[in-house]
Amino acid sequence: MSGPPPLAVRFAAPVLVALLLIAGRAAACTPELSDAGLGAITADTPFDRDAIARAVSGCTVERGAGSSEGGPIDILVIKAGDTPVALVFPDWAGGIFSVLVQSPAIRNRLGPTLGLRFAEVYDPATTPVCVPGVEDSSGRVICPSAPGARLAYVFEGEWSGPDGTLPAPEVLTGWTLIALLWRPTPFEDPRWVDVAGFDPGEGPAFAARVRKAVGDPPALAGLVLYPVTLRTTEGATERAIEITDPDAFVAEYGPRLTPAFVSAVRDEPAARVHIDDNGAALASGRIWIAPVCTDDSCAEHRVGVISISVF
Repeated sequence: MSGPPPLAVRFAAPVLVALLLIAGRAAACTPELSDAGLGAITADTPFDRDAIARAVSGCTVERGAGSSEGGPIDILVIKAGDTPVALVFPDWAGGIFSVLVQSPAIRNRLGPTLGLRFAEVYDPATTPVCVPGVEDSSGRVICPSAPGARLAYVFEGEWSGPDGTLPAPEVLTGWTLIALLWRPTPFEDPRWVDVAGFDPGEGPAFAARVRKAVGDPPALAGLVLYPVTLRTTEGATERAIEITDPDAFVAEYGPRLTPAFVSAVRDEPAARVHIDDNGAALASGRIWIAPVCTDDSCAEHRVGVISISVF
């Protein structure tokens, strides 16, 4: 007749079970999605498999294939075990362009979950600035979670209208939330592209660079398209100063810079930026930015600051 197992074995079994449970919890792929990003993925995270794997602890990250503008691109696939939970798409400069979540395993910290109807996501008094999907998202509608947000909701439903147009509000209200889409820069008002002429994503991204640089004259000087007009006041007289190079810009702009001017530009909500066919006016026209054609054909353009008013 055998006796009880050795003391070491009796203690080792429950310890092993406990270690396995702890390891299982540690390995869980449960990153949360918010306006700041997915897990520890933020606007500063590069499009790099190792960096993204560190930012979504417990998940695996594998290389995959996708498409953009009809051509193939490399993407990264975030998985919980063998199940894909999110796709990461690159931009043209080594960063992340977007993260697409189509799995209910990813919790949305803002609340709305996949499967809800449009009318359940947005209050009846709220009118989000939605845009029709294009290319692979054709037939869908993308709506920011809030004005100036980085997180947007992708809806799908029955619609007999032409591509590139939004369904009527009474149609859209019954569409279903099928995906969550995050980008490092806020989702833009369509007027950035349709009215002001920026490329998709270009206007809001450049406006963010201007807001960051507005209190640093040399940094802002690098975002200016020369010659530029600096409007200011001397006593009761308004004065327009034509500036032709960065050194002259720093010399004229720096002494006139005030904390109030910096705050007005930096603190303006993205939804309040004035946009028209001249470009975009930050902080009630204190700084104008615009895409400017590089030749008569306007096949290419440069984006920059075209006017500053320091009153």
